[in-house]
Amino acid sequence: MKEAAMKNGKEPFVSNKTGRMIALIVGEFILALIWLMFLRWNNPHVEAVYYQDSLAFGLIVAMMLFMLIFTGTIKNFGLAFVYCVAKNAEVTLSQIKTSLFAVKLSMVTALLTSISMSIMMVIDILSHLYIEQAEMWGFMFSVPCINVLYGVLAVMLLLPIYARLRVMALKKE
Repeated sequence: MKEAAMKNGKEPFVSNKTGRMIALIVGEFILALIWLMFLRWNNPHVEAVYYQDSLAFGLIVAMMLFMLIFTGTIKNFGLAFVYCVAKNAEVTLSQIKTSLFAVKLSMVTALLTSISMSIMMVIDILSHLYIEQAEMWGFMFSVPCINVLYGVLAVMLLLPIYARLRVMALKKE
């Protein structure tokens, strides 16, 4: 990434790996806090957690975009779709590999975000769980499972693009 930025005459936003990792963790933590504040502002008096599902898919997409923008691979992510559709495009191996990285980054981000959101929701459910609400427990714990399914859905949507790029890269090597 640094070599590509130096070719363009620009210095990367965060040049060392440790600083980049710390910035990513802080950014994800800030987005998670903003998400939790929006959930509480939505309806703070609701006993069940059904309202938390409304922003789940949006947060997964937002985290994917955040990772792509911050790592500077959003252009390569968009080009991945072009490379898969274009039949006679002159594409180099390095272009395919950078697009492959962007798609893989999006897939991993979607899964990790959905799993971390589900863990946060289970913790929230357990902190507000009452024995009197035993008939609602199944409903309450089904909502975090839906978040994991959102992450899996995002991966399933990106998997054909990833597979096509992988085949193209293997043909070029």
